Amino acid sequence: MASSSSIKAGSAYIELFTKDSRLVKGLNDAAKRLDTFGKSLQGIGTKMAMLGAGIAAPLAGAAKLFADMGSDMVDMSQRTGVSVEALSELGFAAEQSGADMGTLEGSLKKMQKMLFEAASGSQSAQETLASLGLSVAQLSNLSPDEQLKAIADRMSQITDPTLKTATAMAIFGKSGTQLLPMLQGGAQGIEELQQQARDLGLTMATDDAQAAEAFGDRIDVLWKVLKKTVFTIGSALEPV
Repeated sequence: MASSSSIKAGSAYIELFTKDSRLVKGLNDAAKRLDTFGKSLQGIGTKMAMLGAGIAAPLAGAAKLFADMGSDMVDMSQRTGVSVEALSELGFAAEQSGADMGTLEGSLKKMQKMLFEAASGSQSAQETLASLGLSVAQLSNLSPDEQLKAIADRMSQITDPTLKTATAMAIFGKSGTQLLPMLQGGAQGIEELQQQARDLGLTMATDDAQAAEAFGDRIDVLWKVLKKTVFTIGSALEPV
């Protein structure tokens, strides 16, 4: 899975490739250009094909990276119930704390499973929440990312490292210990990292992610055209 830095890099390449200031409009316009470009490659000479392929390959590669990232974010949002915007920012926070997007997703899903069990009457799950001074009633009306912050606030007050680790594992699973550095600063610490992500332009909007996901299909077509072009060039250069 691409890191949050890939969001910025891929987005910048698409902005360059489309020559548009707004990403969604650019993706839609670029999709049309890709169709035209792919057809034009088939009708130009070998030397021009080599030049066109050489220029387009890195741009298409970067655009595909961003398209894949958009698709990943849309899918992860559906799996976790967290908005694309919040996920991209929390992903940055996790990475800055030594974890990654995969760990974040797994921990969010484990947290939601634990909360469901507590709501269903699980004594151990309810006791875990009670040890933090929390209850299902307090958390049930919050979004998953807000639930994470509420839990982080309480966990940041635990001074015993062993107890903190055990609590993290009970709520977030085995990989939850990797989130401890991010949780250490409580909700405020997480929100500060989220603000850094916004300031750096790393927040991905839901519309952008969905447009990038659709754009990925066009990129796949372009890659096929480029591969065919390279094959054609190789055949033309082969000694008789």
